[in-house]
Amino acid sequence: MFNIIMRSKDKQIMTLDECRDIAKDLGISHEYLPKVLWFLHYRVGSLLYYSEVQGFEDIIICDTKVSQLLCLIVLLSL
Repeated sequence: MFNIIMRSKDKQIMTLDECRDIAKDLGISHEYLPKVLWFLHYRVGSLLYYSEVQGFEDIIICDTKVSQLLCLIVLLSL
């Protein structure tokens, strides 16, 4: 359900706070949200969430085309 609501927002990038609002509406605890995002990232592949990458901790990427562009930008900035 979380993934469906995220997709209905029709946004390419969401903030962690926006995801927390969705989670709250669905009764998902603040502590459990990172597990939901991890599952959607690594198991489902419907979004990208790099909590361990500096600068990306509060960004959830909902569009894989945007993720490719952001990765290129990061690589070029190194």
